[in-house]
Amino acid sequence: MADTATERLTLQQAVDLVSKDLIGVRHMRDGSYVTMPMLYPSNDPVQVRVSPEIGSYRVSDQGLAFREIERFGAQRSFPKSARSIVEGSDVQVDRRTVFAIVQPQELHAAILEVAAASHQIAHQIIVKAAEDHAEDVAEALQERLVRVFGVERVHTDTEIVGLSSTKWEVSAVAELGDHRAVFQAVGGAAVSIYRTTTVFHDLALLEPPPTLIAVVPSKKFLEPRHHHLLSQAGRVIEVGDADDVYRRAAA
Repeated sequence: MADTATERLTLQQAVDLVSKDLIGVRHMRDGSYVTMPMLYPSNDPVQVRVSPEIGSYRVSDQGLAFREIERFGAQRSFPKSARSIVEGSDVQVDRRTVFAIVQPQELHAAILEVAAASHQIAHQIIVKAAEDHAEDVAEALQERLVRVFGVERVHTDTEIVGLSSTKWEVSAVAELGDHRAVFQAVGGAAVSIYRTTTVFHDLALLEPPPTLIAVVPSKKFLEPRHHHLLSQAGRVIEVGDADDVYRRAAA
């Protein structure tokens, strides 16, 4: 193995190097911006702004959680869901922003709490919206498959038996001559991701194995680890992809 500069670092040096990328601070005229070691569903980092108020500080997520939710079309859920999440804490929400007004000695805790609340609000609302869309995805998927492959080749809301002898209910199976393609509509919640990967890993052990395709509302709103799990188990496409994408995925 090559002796690289990274490999020659001591443990302390390596951790110090990585920690510089985990949190960042920029001081601007309108306040200080703190980038936190946590990610929104879009994979953008959580960032809070600290700005002066009379005798206090305002810590705000600058509307970043709202923007995440807006990109998913679920912004109407923000006020009610956000207030429910921050209830009982010193964190507040208005129409678009997560914030706290604190004294200097409370700044440390406020930065952590506002960042955590913003992160949780974005993830919770987007996951719920993704699950609400799952049924729509399944319906749109089945209509698309019939159009692409023909009604005589597509079996919807059907069961397929894995190597474990478990009968798995899947969104659709396309019979394509020399092989079968299994399509599964997947929502954004972890339980939907884990169920799909379990099904796909069992079906992949069949001989011959079917082609396995997970169909999601949008890849950009999948958590990186969830996208990794799905792509390890099968192919991942979006419900709105072109017909040719479906054909290539099933080939």
